[in-house]
Amino acid sequence: MFYRIGLDIGITSVGWCAVETYKNGEPKRILSLGTRIFDAAENPKDGAPLAEPRRQARGLRRRLRRRAFRLMLARELFAAHGVTPNAAPHDVNELRAAGLDRLLEPREFAAVLMLLIKRRGYKSNSKALKDKEEGELLSAVRSNSQHMSEKGYDTIQVNDELCIACGSCYRVCPDSVFEILV
Repeated sequence: MFYRIGLDIGITSVGWCAVETYKNGEPKRILSLGTRIFDAAENPKDGAPLAEPRRQARGLRRRLRRRAFRLMLARELFAAHGVTPNAAPHDVNELRAAGLDRLLEPREFAAVLMLLIKRRGYKSNSKALKDKEEGELLSAVRSNSQHMSEKGYDTIQVNDELCIACGSCYRVCPDSVFEILV
């Protein structure tokens, strides 16, 4: 006897069917079929998935592991070329702005690259970004871009440094947070 089994695995149910077939695979008759329905794996209060805390923790572990691996590879690459990136974090931001006007030394360039490797951008893990949040984000980006072009700033870093100096900061930087707290 030849047979095939079909499964339909859903979020709150599992369906199956066993079909007897001829040698060539054509269906002959249904042997058995059925379904099992069960409660969804979600928090009854707010409908959030029960696996959400585990998924967030796993995402955090992966992000930290990947960042550590990127930094290790970068350090090995710099060491292979005899370059050691030594600079204080505040100096690195100044070096980024200075790199627009002059050629950086290998040590300085390595320090700038290490900063970029550490914090290489933002990508949301959210499956569904709400239109309102996306609209607010895009309008803020447009506002910053317009401000930078009006002032003639080349990069967001130059914008931040000059805005902090004149007191018209659009974004809160660590130094100003420290001054507010003290």
